[in-house]
Amino acid sequence: MILTPVTINFKKINDIDTHILSTIVEKMNIQKYNTQEGYGYVVKNQDANHVSGYLIIDYPTYITEFDMTEMIIKKTKTTKKSAIEFLIDMDYNLIEIYSDKKNVVRVINEIGKLSDYAMSIENIYFKANDVIKKLNSEHIEYELKNIRMRDFSINRYTIGSFFVKVLENHEGIRLINEYNPTITYIGLNLSINNNEISVGLYESGALRIYNKLEDSTEIISVLKETLFGGG
Repeated sequence: MILTPVTINFKKINDIDTHILSTIVEKMNIQKYNTQEGYGYVVKNQDANHVSGYLIIDYPTYITEFDMTEMIIKKTKTTKKSAIEFLIDMDYNLIEIYSDKKNVVRVINEIGKLSDYAMSIENIYFKANDVIKKLNSEHIEYELKNIRMRDFSINRYTIGSFFVKVLENHEGIRLINEYNPTITYIGLNLSINNNEISVGLYESGALRIYNKLEDSTEIISVLKETLFGGG
């Protein structure tokens, strides 16, 4: 079975309350997506502490086609829609952006405008050592699979990025303890509620889940409680 990866970029939000969230939702509904403007929001779900939806942006693009009648290549202008999924979660004071990194800044800026910049948005960093400690504290079984480090040198003449496949957990833990400040990614297999899943955590605050999409909501909920719960 081919598993579809889900990538989530997390950001921390401060100075937000139910009134500010309500204002954001109201403005999203006012700026509802329409084809004339080629921009706007679609609110999917909302309650007092959450709002999820899409920021939709139309981009002009061109399709190259071969005209069999004229026997020439023609470029036809068309419109491409980019639907960027997001969730504002006041239970953990997070914004989750389900997209590649290039769309994260756009969503953050646009949501910041909706709040009239009343709330502050900060980066989140997944440090390998902290992640392992939290998994241990929640008694989640894990198997380290991959580690990526920056500024790694095997001697005084070489330095660069180092991606290593971990064959034994104890060796992965040793590398994390020794090189934690330079680790930019860890890949793990986790056992959550009798589900075996693969995840990748990036130092930049992004989480990638390789699992069946229908199981993702429950898995993401458990991972959020593990990574961000407990104050």
